[in-house]
Amino acid sequence: MPDLKPAASAAHWDDYSYSRAISALTVAGDPDIVLQELGKTRASLRVLETDDEITAALETRREAVLATSWNLVGDDGERKEATRRVLERWIDDILRGAWNAVPYGYSVLRCSWSQDRRGRPENHPEFGIVAPLWIGEWPMERFAISNGGQLRYKRMDTGEMMNAMPPEFFMTRRNATWRNPYGEALLSRLYWPWFFRYNGWRFWMQFIERFGDPIVTGSVMTPDEFVKVAQASGFASVLAVNSDESIDVQGNTSSGEHQRMMGELNKRVQKVILGQTLTSDTDGKGSYAAARVHDAVRQDKRLADLRLLRPTVQEFVNQLWVLNRWVGDPPRFEFDAGVSIDSERTGALKDLRDTGWAPTEQLLGRLFGDVKPGDFEPVEPAASGQGGASLKLAADSGESQAHGYTPAQQQIEDLVDASVENAPSPISDGRLRDLIAMAKSPEHLDELLAKEAADADPGAYRQLLERALFAADVVGYVMAEKGEQ
Repeated sequence: MPDLKPAASAAHWDDYSYSRAISALTVAGDPDIVLQELGKTRASLRVLETDDEITAALETRREAVLATSWNLVGDDGERKEATRRVLERWIDDILRGAWNAVPYGYSVLRCSWSQDRRGRPENHPEFGIVAPLWIGEWPMERFAISNGGQLRYKRMDTGEMMNAMPPEFFMTRRNATWRNPYGEALLSRLYWPWFFRYNGWRFWMQFIERFGDPIVTGSVMTPDEFVKVAQASGFASVLAVNSDESIDVQGNTSSGEHQRMMGELNKRVQKVILGQTLTSDTDGKGSYAAARVHDAVRQDKRLADLRLLRPTVQEFVNQLWVLNRWVGDPPRFEFDAGVSIDSERTGALKDLRDTGWAPTEQLLGRLFGDVKPGDFEPVEPAASGQGGASLKLAADSGESQAHGYTPAQQQIEDLVDASVENAPSPISDGRLRDLIAMAKSPEHLDELLAKEAADADPGAYRQLLERALFAADVVGYVMAEKGEQ
């Protein structure tokens, strides 16, 4: 019996084999449940973008991000301006590539840097600095992600997995966790709606092809001759029997099933990508309240995407400063998402102000999420009794005509209203409180007010009245020359 000895298998394990084994044990497979059940890869979800409804919804959400303005905050000087020039050239490529983390869960940008001055004139925005030659999304099939979030890149020549890090690779992940380091992919949630939409159209076309043309039936003496004549006349489906026989043709009695199915699938597509759809949620009727909710949901989606992309762009800015060895902190990249002013909230603030309460910046920041300290500047109201009160014309304020007045008549009405509103009080607030305290009865208060008003100086009121009359005369002359009333 031969002497059986254990093979020295360890001798056949080289560094490459160890690397492959370690990569297989440390890199997590795609944990997406839908993809696991389908036996598909995340990259295969690209076929969903061939659907017109999905593509339109994705473009709507992506273009809302690309249309958002941005700014650099921090260091002022040549280095900041150089950073701005580089970003202005590559920002669309960065945002488009990084935004694909929304439909696919994660995306990876690859950047090629160079300081080569050849082919760059001196007035080129990137002349003399380390700047990208190209940046764009790299195929996700080439990457794997560990549970700890480490990005691994697969070499094409050897198949070896190597760490992928900035400044060459920039990864963006959406809602990634230790259990799912690849992030949540919207398109995997839309696989079954897409599947039914795709096959629904196919079956619908087959149904139209089969039952779209009428079936010609006839009970005749010569069925063969009838079929030949009918087909020669252009009818594809012809059925003929003898005169003593009968056949009932059963057709599709229901209608609108395909439209209802597609409508429900469209709802699912738009709700997953855009949050909700106004037309489907209101059954085509619509309302102001539904429109406001719809717009608020869309804004929430856009702000969520901006928060997702900002760290990726900031990392690009940081690497630009590191490669150029610029001293100091790099500028902070920020999106200017704008300030959403709610008319109901501003109306409530106006009511509070009228009662003597002034909103603080802290309150304004809570009411309007995008408001920052210093965005609001307090405006002092016109002092009572001063002659500097301004009069606002309807043409300047953009107010609509009221009570059927002509534009000229409406301006005169507005002058009267403004004069009454800005007229100084003959009795100050403090003196008025004193008179109320002194009054023994309502009749006594009337006597005290009449006496106080008689002793008041009418100069301020007369000055305001004269200015209003002069403005009315000017309006009258101008309208008379234009031939308007």
